[in-house]
Formats: sequence, structure tokens, C-alpha cells
Amino acid sequence: MLGLRQGVLLDGDKLFTEFNGAIAEQYVLQELKTVKGLNICYWAADRGISKVDFVIDNGMAVIPVEVRARLNPQAKSLKAYREKFSPQLSIRTSMSDYEKGDRLLDLPLWSIGTFLSESRL
Repeated sequence: MLGLRQGVLLDGDKLFTEFNGAIAEQYVLQELKTVKGLNICYWAADRGISKVDFVIDNGMAVIPVEVRARLNPQAKSLKAYREKFSPQLSIRTSMSDYEKGDRLLDLPLWSIGTFLSESRL
């Protein structure tokens, strides 16, 4: 809404260095909220060691979505969720490029809303 480029928020501007993860999560939440018929939740392990930023339910599938603000897409909590619940699809969004793996979809951060609104997950 401010018209800022994605890089200003995520590539190390000193103002946003400490909060870039929270800003990325807020951005993804705002994008998810634009998709009709999507129920958006959150998951945390019983002991609070692991958390998945969003778990979305479109009425046909429950899909965990992990948000990473940097290029390093390592997501241990998403791995823990996948091991516990074996979802058919998991989404990790970050500054990395698109990549489709075995039941794991890596999406560029900027594409999350467009992808979900145009796909039939």
C-alpha cells in the first residue's frame, strides 16, 4: 500500500533489519486474506518448539505455509509439521525462486497471493 519495492523491506534496509520476518509474515497474511474461501490458521507443537506460520484450508486440503524473509529457505518447523501430519502439499515462500519438489512447493514471496488465487489447490 505504501508503494515500496519488495527489496526495501527485505534486503537489509536498516529500519527493517530487526523486523523483516514479521513484515514478511504480515505481507503473506494480507495476500492470503484476499483469497476467497480460504480459512487461515496457525500451528504450534505441543511444547511450543515448532510453529508453522499459516495453515490454510480451502475446503479440499489443509496446506501448511511457512514464510521465510531471506534467501535461506530452511524451515525446520515445516519439516516437523510434515513429518507429523503428512500433508499432500506444503508451501514455503521466501526470496528464493520457484521450485516444485516432492509435496513441497517453494514460491517467491511476491507470488503467494497470485498463485493461491489462480490455482485450484
